[in-house]
Amino acid sequence: MKTARVLWVLAILCIAAASDISWGSTVVVQNASFETGGFGTLSSWTGTGSFGSDDGSIGYVNIDTSSNTIPPDGSRAGYIQGNGSSISQSLSGFAVGSNYWVSYRENLRRGNDSPNMSVSLGGTTIVSDHAVTYNGQYYQPVISSAFPAGNATNTLTFTTTVPSGDRTALVDDVNVWTLDGNMPNAGPRANSSFETPTALGPNGFTYGPGGAHWDFTGGGGIARNGSDFSNPPAPDGTQVAFLQGSGIIFDVFGTFEAGRLYQLTFYDAARPGFGGNTYQVTLGGQTLTFGGNTTRTSTSTSWSSITSDVFTVTFDGPQVLTFTGLNSTEDVTTFFDLIQFIPEPSVLMLLVSGGLLLWRRRNLERH
Repeated sequence: MKTARVLWVLAILCIAAASDISWGSTVVVQNASFETGGFGTLSSWTGTGSFGSDDGSIGYVNIDTSSNTIPPDGSRAGYIQGNGSSISQSLSGFAVGSNYWVSYRENLRRGNDSPNMSVSLGGTTIVSDHAVTYNGQYYQPVISSAFPAGNATNTLTFTTTVPSGDRTALVDDVNVWTLDGNMPNAGPRANSSFETPTALGPNGFTYGPGGAHWDFTGGGGIARNGSDFSNPPAPDGTQVAFLQGSGIIFDVFGTFEAGRLYQLTFYDAARPGFGGNTYQVTLGGQTLTFGGNTTRTSTSTSWSSITSDVFTVTFDGPQVLTFTGLNSTEDVTTFFDLIQFIPEPSVLMLLVSGGLLLWRRRNLERH
């Protein structure tokens, strides 16, 4: 009976580690992608000056399908316009003394000069005043510096400062991260196999689709089974990402702990008739390796299960995961699916092997 209980505990620990589950406190940002709101209104947020939510119908958010300028999370983004305008939300659930990070995506209203924007939490600046620039077809991910929570409840505030005019900053996908728990809002794990969005056009694929949570530049996008890309059926779900030529795919993942061991796993496959792309994978600027190589080329038109070499990160917090195509030939394409991180694989192996040894020893004692 005791052996059974020990094995159950080991199994739970293995599952928790493999899923990167934690039972620490979580802080949930309501209406984090500004899907509820309009001109001068934002559900769950308090604003001053000129602010609101837009899906392109008001004219603040750039909805340009020809250049893939679409909010990355959902179909709307928040906007903050003019000098001294702000949006705030009171957040609860902080563990006093624990470190936290805030991440979000930002862009500039096309055709405007750059506003400056800063972010504070509980009155402390966590993202310094900086110029918001037009990033064309993608929203730039921004990750705050680490901050220890001074109170269980704190107010998160985005503020714009401009010298003149109606300069406008766009904000999307606001999240709070901690080493004590995973990101509570819909994050990359919720779309690790690229199942959203589902509206991918008559040919079954879309370059740089909005609402995917991932950002895409150049030849990056999503395709469904049976698309004109001739991608093999997805190993998970019915849709996959594609990386064509020198395209880029990126998203924010977390939370990572310095010195801890990780591996990245995913599936890749080459485009039939055109060949697979050569690509590089980075996390927080660190290049990941595969069998000691800093790049990988997909060669099989069937899905291959890929696992990176074991690596550590050099700093705590959320980090940007980026897949970059390195081939200048436009039609050369690699497909991706089910992108995940495995924390501390060596610990998992120790737990599993320890449980098996214990089980074997108790069986031998019985006989």
